[in-house]
Amino acid sequence: MAFISCNFRSKALGMNTQINVIIPEKLRDVKRDDGFPVLYLLHGLSDDNSAWCRNTSIERYAEDKGLVVVMPWGG
Repeated sequence: MAFISCNFRSKALGMNTQINVIIPEKLRDVKRDDGFPVLYLLHGLSDDNSAWCRNTSIERYAEDKGLVVVMPWGG
């Protein structure tokens, strides 16, 4: 599994923001022209983009289901 954490400047939001992405190992050798299944998880009002990793087993779920998981910070 690959876990990517990225901080960047968003022109659309007009501020610095963060994103976490989980890419399961089983997708490494899959060749697909139509992309991969992606699940976008948004945090609640009082949390941030790390909430899903801290409070759930999302890494295990992503690996079991073969899903790329994207968790942005919404401010």
